[in-house]
Amino acid sequence: MRKPIKHMAEIMTFFALIGVVLSFSGFKNGDVLGQCFYNTTQAGNEWTIAPYVTPSGQFTYSFFGMFMLWGSGFVMGLAIPVYKQKRSIPMFLGSTAGTALSFNTLDWMLAGPIYDLSQTEGYPSAWSFYFFQIVAFLWVGGFMLGLAAALFWQR
Repeated sequence: MRKPIKHMAEIMTFFALIGVVLSFSGFKNGDVLGQCFYNTTQAGNEWTIAPYVTPSGQFTYSFFGMFMLWGSGFVMGLAIPVYKQKRSIPMFLGSTAGTALSFNTLDWMLAGPIYDLSQTEGYPSAWSFYFFQIVAFLWVGGFMLGLAAALFWQR
């Protein structure tokens, strides 16, 4: 039998707080950079994800881009504590596939706004902003919240 970890409540609270802060910051930065997909003419444009799957630009950016990236990190955080069990393999594979799909979606959708931002505003590191302020924050924030939830359920 495993010994319980002392101060587990503090560890879970720390992970959850870091996850909430990173998630909020990632969603807020993603909202700022993806303004062209909200309340503009591009919001209604159809984006072809697969043959016969063409959701609106707003839904694609919000769900397939930002939320799926956050959710993939959350699922990976849930899978880490049970990595020795067979049921974690589909969670690892699903999280990896979701991360790849959402990263690719954001990459394709934000290529224009990031290029415009770096050309008009003079930001030389627009891609660094995109990766380190949106992608990393969303994935790591979801991961920390998933890890806190998994540790809570294992108590």
